[in-house]
Amino acid sequence: MTETVASPAVKENLPVAEEAQEELVYEFENYKDQFYENFAKLKDLKIFNDGSLVCISNEKLVRFPCNISAISIAVPKLNQEFYQAKRTMVQNGFMHSSVDLQLPDFRQEGTSSAETALRIIFQFVFNAKFNVSPNDALFLRWGYYSRPNQKRYSEHLHINRIS
Repeated sequence: MTETVASPAVKENLPVAEEAQEELVYEFENYKDQFYENFAKLKDLKIFNDGSLVCISNEKLVRFPCNISAISIAVPKLNQEFYQAKRTMVQNGFMHSSVDLQLPDFRQEGTSSAETALRIIFQFVFNAKFNVSPNDALFLRWGYYSRPNQKRYSEHLHINRIS
């Protein structure tokens, strides 16, 4: 193996260690506000809604039309179920523009309704605000874990096509 030696002209042009340590930092003013403002605009444009999250609230099915693709980025299981449902629809000849995903009934006594929990989650996703009461916080905790000593609720997520 041969070792290469740099010529004296190359050595003169190499940057000094202090110069090489310089950092450039760019700050984008109000980036967070702009992000959530644009995300909220996207929510208001109903044309981007590609599905609905459905839950049972007061013995009725409540449908929340939304852009599931955007919301499910943070929830891999929801994203997987959404695209699996789309694939199944195409394979079976359904050409609907949206998919309804029904969340399992994970209500607990003494907590808020499933509808309230979904509204809180949407408010957090689209507005970066998380305003909950003690009952809501308890509901969200139990909503994530379906029942004590069982797997997480997201692993029990199932799809029902609601007509």
